[in-house]
Amino acid sequence: VGEMQDIICSVTITSEVDPEAVELSWTNAESIITNDSRVTITPTNITTNTFSFTYSTVIQFAYLMEGDEGTYTCNIAVDDMMEYRSLTLQNLTIPRPVVQVASVNPAEFGQPATLECSVTAVRGITSSVNIVWITGSSVVRRVNGVTASVVNNSAVYIDQLITPPIRIIDDGRVYQCNAVITANRTFATASTVLSFIVPSCYVATDCDGEPVNSSISYEDCCRSFGGYSYDLDGRCQPCPNTSCSGGAVLDVVFVIDTSSSVGFSRFQLVRELTENIITSLKVGSPESQFGVILFDRFVRLQFNVLRHTNLSTLLPAINPGLPYNRGSQADTGSALHFLRSTAQSGSLRLRSGTFKIAIVITSGFSSSSFSLRSAARWLHGANIFE
Repeated sequence: VGEMQDIICSVTITSEVDPEAVELSWTNAESIITNDSRVTITPTNITTNTFSFTYSTVIQFAYLMEGDEGTYTCNIAVDDMMEYRSLTLQNLTIPRPVVQVASVNPAEFGQPATLECSVTAVRGITSSVNIVWITGSSVVRRVNGVTASVVNNSAVYIDQLITPPIRIIDDGRVYQCNAVITANRTFATASTVLSFIVPSCYVATDCDGEPVNSSISYEDCCRSFGGYSYDLDGRCQPCPNTSCSGGAVLDVVFVIDTSSSVGFSRFQLVRELTENIITSLKVGSPESQFGVILFDRFVRLQFNVLRHTNLSTLLPAINPGLPYNRGSQADTGSALHFLRSTAQSGSLRLRSGTFKIAIVITSGFSSSSFSLRSAARWLHGANIFE
């Protein structure tokens, strides 16, 4: 489909036959084929040989369309005699379209973004072209039967997606445009990453209540200055309670890689590092408390922050208590999503009025299909973890 095509009919007849008595014509499904803007039938050409004449005619397709499949018959009439020869066009293929996604306008915090999906396909497609927009695992827009325009001998299908007003958690969000030609389910896709400048803190106060002119990113405002900062919707909100004199009360969750890439000796170092971090803080029900999530190919909650309220039970649960599973992969993205879901559901037993901190310890690259950046941004922006 979309390519030029010639079908040639050539007949050799003895020179004893009067050329005026020979007539060639074309039919398709018993209908006579005539010239139009896309199909040209050449006049019959006669070549003289020693003892015969060769008669030829050609159907010239400027480009093939899906509906051109079928049987083409060359009819040869010589006086009262009729002969014919046929050729069948079938299994026409539709080349994969080219899909591109781009932002029409610069992404700006608090404003909708306009994304444009451009699908370039060959001419001659008569079946529908459908466009589906996806972000994460959610379909956010579906358009069936997109109208095409012809640009440089190609069919171009364009659709625009207007996002909701951009929030903090949208930084790094991936939008994917999928194009499907319905005739044979020819499929192509492209994606773009939504990126914008995270706003600065307009209002932040230090521990003495003095205003701070801060240009640091939103997630550092509360941690560094306390006072007020943006929440994930860009509203200025009070930061969680903190003690300027005695330090913050913490709920700390360790998210630890137990995949085979860590190795047993290094995992023992992870146990010791975790133990050292814990012993550097005050532990107890009115002080800091700790939970552990382990991950490799699978993610599991080892214990929540209320499970151990003193060092005598907590430290043995860390060293040597943390099991090394030697899993096949390190799915860090799923671990962060699990951290988020267990924090929201209450399974982590996080306390009110504490600073929530997640410490991720991993051996290297994540095998996850989730965006680590967007997951981390969400945890910061939701004021769940610092």
